[in-house]
Formats: sequence, C-alpha cells, structure tokens
Amino acid sequence: LRGGTLAVLEPRTDKVRATRYVPGARAVDLQGVDSSAPVLAEVGAAGPASVASGKTGATVSSDTGSTEKTSALAIGVDGTVYAASATGKLVTIRALESGFESPEASQLPGGKASDLELSAVGRTLVVLDRSSGSLWVGDRSMSIEDPQEARLQIPGPAADQVYVATAHALYAVPVAGGEVKALYAAGTGTPAAPAVLGPCVFAAWAGTPG
Repeated sequence: LRGGTLAVLEPRTDKVRATRYVPGARAVDLQGVDSSAPVLAEVGAAGPASVASGKTGATVSSDTGSTEKTSALAIGVDGTVYAASATGKLVTIRALESGFESPEASQLPGGKASDLELSAVGRTLVVLDRSSGSLWVGDRSMSIEDPQEARLQIPGPAADQVYVATAHALYAVPVAGGEVKALYAAGTGTPAAPAVLGPCVFAAWAGTPG
C-alpha cells in the first residue's frame, strides 16, 4: 500500500494483483486485489517464461521445477509494483493515473535467489538475497555481513543512499557507489525494516535492549 497502489502477491501461486486508489483516501476498495480480480502477472508459474503481448497481464514462469522458492513484492513511492521469485524472474508494473502499464518481464540482476527481499529508492530497485548475502542496488552488487535476518528499508523517495538493517547493525549504502557506512552497531535480535521519514532514518530490533 504505497503511492496510490495496493498490491498483493499470493505466496502459493505467485500471482500479482493490484489496484489504484486516491492517495490520502480514508478507505481503499479491496476488490481489486481479491482472489476473483484479474491477475496482472505471475512470477513463478510452471512452464516457459512468457509475456502476454497486448494483454492486460504478463506471465513470468519458473523453469527449474524446484519446490524450494520464495517470492517478494515491493511498491515504490510512485506506485510502481515490483514482484520477483527465487527463480530470478522479475516483473515491473508501472502505475498510471487510473491503472497500470503492461508488465515488463526481466531477470533479477543477481539471477536466482532462495531468500529474497525487494525495496525501491525512487525508481532504483534494491534486491537482497539473504541466502548468499548479496545486495543489489540498481545494477551494482556488494556483500553484506550477517545477511540471514537482514531487512531492507521500506521503499522511499529517490535518495543518495539506501538503508539495510542486520541483527547487529544499521548500514547506509550509497546508491551511486561508494563506501558502505555502519550508522549503528549495537542492535540485538531480529531487525525491523528501517524507515525513512524526512531527514531521519528509524531502525529497531526485537532483542534487549533493542
């Protein structure tokens, strides 16, 4: 729920449904993401990868047959929907005033990933693969320490850096390249997703003192 878009990714079927709403509205109609609503995209269905040309949705399919997979979804502040599966398939659905553009099918920058999280800083996609400790910011990659419970920041506006929290630290990662900086190194327990509000970034941990 962000940027005038409400979207869901069904974990069992990897089907993406989304609807547009008026930002600031006091209520959002959930019919657009109900199980009976049209599917905009699929990121993990069986069969060859394909995009339905001229249709209202796209299908991006798994070619591995593996039963071990994860999928992830993020909504940018401009309402763009990003959805991906562990097979490395990525769908980007740009928002229009009252609907969506045709989904764009591509590959995750790092390929297959077995423990996946997505975020966005403006229109820059951020991808975390906890299984390998790989972090992708746009087309740049790096490794992070303690990746098993790491969390990406909640999607935010375009900025010079993106924030990543691990079980022990909060890091600032430059979007355009540069040195990764540890802003805090005394976290304990499972981290929450960092949140950016104005000039401030907020982070929290479930341990004691947290």
